[in-house]
Amino acid sequence: MQQEIIDLLDDKVFNILEKDFGIKKQDLKPLGQSEAFVYAYPKNNPSDIYRLTYSSHRSITDMEAEAEFILYLKSCGVQTMSSKYLKNDTLVSKIPCDKGYFILSRYSYEIGVEVDLAISKKQDLELAVKWGKLFAKLHEASIGLTQKIDRSTILEREWIHAKGFVENKEILKKNENAIIWLKSLSKTKDNYGLIHGDLHTGNILLDDSNEIIMLDFDDCLYHFYVDDLAVVLHAYSRSNDLEENWNIFEDDFTKTLLEAYSSVRKVPQFFYDTLENFIQLREQSLYTFYHLKELHLKESFQDHLLRSKKSILSYDVW
Repeated sequence: MQQEIIDLLDDKVFNILEKDFGIKKQDLKPLGQSEAFVYAYPKNNPSDIYRLTYSSHRSITDMEAEAEFILYLKSCGVQTMSSKYLKNDTLVSKIPCDKGYFILSRYSYEIGVEVDLAISKKQDLELAVKWGKLFAKLHEASIGLTQKIDRSTILEREWIHAKGFVENKEILKKNENAIIWLKSLSKTKDNYGLIHGDLHTGNILLDDSNEIIMLDFDDCLYHFYVDDLAVVLHAYSRSNDLEENWNIFEDDFTKTLLEAYSSVRKVPQFFYDTLENFIQLREQSLYTFYHLKELHLKESFQDHLLRSKKSILSYDVW
């Protein structure tokens, strides 16, 4: 997060939180500040999560839509965190600061076990089953969505467009061709809708029943459903523990993921036809994101960037 945004979160903001919402600064327990300031609030019973998102990252409309989508999924029986109303009976609220504003939102504090990549083949395949079924339930719910949820589309997200962030001309050309391909795809009710968009292991927990709880819908957007699966497969393919052996493990993991998905919802042929391209699109999007957030300037990130660059340039589909 940019230092100028960190500096805006001052006592004026915390005074408003206490005065209008009864949230005391000393009771907030910081959990992270990557794209937003996230806090646990154990004073509430049960405990809550409060998130302060700066206005340059998301709008009020974005945040309302995210909260509404989570509540809708919850009503459909999809295993997810829950959005909660604030004390002023709204799902989100604008908190003014010296420049712009923060958006306050509230969520359930979920208790569960964190998940690591590449624990063992047996455990990873068991997780693939859970992921496949969960994605199918999520997509079925999204297909049945009748209320308007005002979130952006993939082509409206800045990290899908490398121009302006990435200087390498070959990668820019690859990105341009990937976007042309993406625009050429036909959207249907069965293959396109509102998705999570970032459901890797860092955004899930396992509950007492060993089932996945979805967390962090900050990146939910309108996109092709297959992208949810591509995010998981990409994360595994780039895991340090699996990277060299991914070609051996990939077929089993992908097959298990799709079979589990099909046990809940028929797998569209579109998934089989495009999955590999969406995995590569994830690679390109993250490469742009690293530059957008200036992570490419960090010495510790150089090996990762080189691997990503090599993967992008060697992909000859576009």
